[in-house]
Amino acid sequence: MNTAVGALGRAAGALNVATPAAATRSENLPCLDGLRALACLLVVLSHLPADLPKALGVHVLGSLGVAIFFSLSGFLMAHLYARSEWNMQAVARYGIARAARILPIYWLVVLVSFVAFSFVDPQWPYPIDGWQLLRHLACLGSVRMFWSISPEIQYYVFFVALWYALWALRSGRWLAPLVVAVALGVLFATRADWPGLALPSKLQFFVLGSAVALVPRERIGAIFRHPLLAPLPLLAIALLVVWSLSGEASRSLYLDPAFALLAAATVLLCSFDTPLLRAVLGGRLMRLLGRTSFSIYLLHVLLIELTLRALGIATPTLVEATLVAVFAVALSVVISLWVEFPLHHAVRGRFKRLAGQA
Repeated sequence: MNTAVGALGRAAGALNVATPAAATRSENLPCLDGLRALACLLVVLSHLPADLPKALGVHVLGSLGVAIFFSLSGFLMAHLYARSEWNMQAVARYGIARAARILPIYWLVVLVSFVAFSFVDPQWPYPIDGWQLLRHLACLGSVRMFWSISPEIQYYVFFVALWYALWALRSGRWLAPLVVAVALGVLFATRADWPGLALPSKLQFFVLGSAVALVPRERIGAIFRHPLLAPLPLLAIALLVVWSLSGEASRSLYLDPAFALLAAATVLLCSFDTPLLRAVLGGRLMRLLGRTSFSIYLLHVLLIELTLRALGIATPTLVEATLVAVFAVALSVVISLWVEFPLHHAVRGRFKRLAGQA
């Protein structure tokens, strides 16, 4: 296993794609890669095609995984951008980075699924027809796990306003912060009235994730790195899992502000590197899975179902389902290293060159 992980790590190094956010402050938060890996594995576990996991209700852990993803996104955007100056050049760089991170591999999977479903295999696991193609290219689709792309992209746009409000506040201007604060209050108060694809229904995870990224890390870091408090991040993760399995519906979890606050606090706690946390989340395998988690998220269901079909297994046992899921995750990692990351860098470099010529 260590040899395989090392080989994949060397492949990532050869491609110069250690992470899409390379050379940024996110490199100083190694355990967040591991937390992202854990969130992704929870989603994979929730889709395990076996009777026992379904009977145990682990499907709801997929909702927990997505909630952690949302909180992580909010945290990292604020960590990377919220304290920097807001101007059109900075916003353009931000937009290029966000679009290049998400859209190339996502659109590629959508387009391949459209061609496969429409012209090759009507039983393709991702049933994307012409209308669904348009919806998904516009990041408004809901086939399988693609639904989560919509609120993610919407928060990327909303964060520009939040970033501007924070910059204006530091500059002594109050109108923009007041407008954004009122908008946040209205959206939060009406979150239950919005459809699941709309940002307000998930906004609290993103915003609270961004909020905890603004705490004075130097002051509280020493506190949370104390050996007596070292287990806190793991206890927070365990509490999230227990909370998710307590019988609450996924929709209720997404609307619960206390659950969102715990998710954000968990991200904050995991951002402080400690020996215990590094041992659990900071290993080479977990960091590799975290860096490649987007491809795993997009592809695991597709690869699981296609593999089971190829093997002629209609009702897999728990062992069969687990082995197939491990294969799907491993293949997704390879696709991430050799397709997603090169696409990301090619698209980002192209947009940067175009911006430089403008």
